[in-house]
Amino acid sequence: MSQVLTRMYRLVNGILGFVRRVGRQMEIGEVERRLSGMVMEVGREALPEFVESKGSCYQGREVLNAQSVRLAHVRNRSCPYRSVFGKISINRAYYQSKGEYGVFPLDACSTFLTEAIPT
Repeated sequence: MSQVLTRMYRLVNGILGFVRRVGRQMEIGEVERRLSGMVMEVGREALPEFVESKGSCYQGREVLNAQSVRLAHVRNRSCPYRSVFGKISINRAYYQSKGEYGVFPLDACSTFLTEAIPT
């Protein structure tokens, strides 16, 4: 079992244990406040897995920019992203050629939100 799955399993079991035991002695408002923090922890574990599953949008050794100029894959770069669950890092493929602006295809990939990107 992956480490992420193990941590998520532990977090969800903690939530269930809380509502079945400790939470039973509390008012509903307090239970909601405590649950909110616990659910956020699950999201902090899950979101990086989603981002990793999408990939860096690597498109091969070269891509064409909007002016049809060939840009070479330079490297993957890490980009900080502030989510509702906290700050995470997104790995993006970077393409650039001398005298040209670099591009990150992931920034333009509508598939980042809708389907897996092969890497």
